[in-house]
Amino acid sequence: MTLRPDTEELEEMPTITEAQADDLKIDTGTERYWLSRCDTLDGEPFENTVTIEELRAGRWEEVERYDGDDPEGPRLYPSESSGTGWNLEDD
Repeated sequence: MTLRPDTEELEEMPTITEAQADDLKIDTGTERYWLSRCDTLDGEPFENTVTIEELRAGRWEEVERYDGDDPEGPRLYPSESSGTGWNLEDD
């Protein structure tokens, strides 16, 4: 598995639980990886969006979204200035 698992790796994993639009694929107890069942036509930023959550102060917070087809490519992080929305970062 790469540092950030790609779509193919996540699809091969069993689904731990299903949310409204995402499948939980990895849960370490402090970090979760969700693979969206939706695509850009449904409003997702990528065709295969992966959302990472971290357990912070007893609650799960979304900390990153990335393209499962390009896990080392651009990523989205929560906007700290407005508290809503996402900022694009590309190394």
